[in-house]
Amino acid sequence: MQLRVYLSGSMIFATKTDIVPAVGTVIQVRTTSYKKGLRPGSLISIPVTSEQPPIIDYEEGTVAIDANGYSVLEEGPEMD
Repeated sequence: MQLRVYLSGSMIFATKTDIVPAVGTVIQVRTTSYKKGLRPGSLISIPVTSEQPPIIDYEEGTVAIDANGYSVLEEGPEMD
């Protein structure tokens, strides 16, 4: 299954996984694209809440997580 993290409709991280994050967990990912001032390579923490639970699409084989409410743990490198 592929885990995809979205911020304002844009995918900022994707990876293969066998685990679906449960509500109440916190995931950490390193972003792969720019969105809303969040640079690629930034390490962010995302709470998985009941207000924005994971969306599991068994037909596509994906799990979507909404990154709203994220915290930046480490800024990505400056962009040119």
